Amino acid sequence: LCYPISGTLMPTAKEQVGQLLLSMMDETGQHPNPLFIRNILASMLQTLHAKDQYPCVALELEFYLIDKTRGENGELLTAINPTKKTREKDTEVYDLDGLDDYADFLTDLNRIALEQGLNTSGALSESAPGQFEINFNHSKDVLRACDEIIIAKRLIRQVAHQHGFDATFMAKPFSEQAGNGMHIHLSL
Repeated sequence: LCYPISGTLMPTAKEQVGQLLLSMMDETGQHPNPLFIRNILASMLQTLHAKDQYPCVALELEFYLIDKTRGENGELLTAINPTKKTREKDTEVYDLDGLDDYADFLTDLNRIALEQGLNTSGALSESAPGQFEINFNHSKDVLRACDEIIIAKRLIRQVAHQHGFDATFMAKPFSEQAGNGMHIHLSL
């Protein structure tokens, strides 16, 4: 059984559409499902708290903006740069011009992330064409920080679609380019 998680109702990138997170319970609806990953994390955090240990995390989520169309063999294609109107071929890590080229996408993403209450600190151009990273501030609420990654992935896809792109978080969508990751900064 699934039950809404209190406090998670929020807007989406689509007007007049909301979303919320669900928690999986056992078949009686009385106890958390022990196989649901969010419940496993909550249990691990309880164990740490019982030992007077309180983790703090900061997460970094990498993704590619890609073309909605696929190549002749079904392969993924890099995005067409909205400013230059050409397919992305190369990039410089932390390239500010690359961020400027995607300013409309990034502005909408930031605006809706703020509306959703996501604890983001910024975006940057990553190591490959059309690759970006969204950074999240340090948080002592580890469960919420992990929830925000799930919410952010959905949001990134929605905003990408609104701007004519697809988004992928796949580990290695292009064999000749840098892969995507999610960096976790963790301290106790």
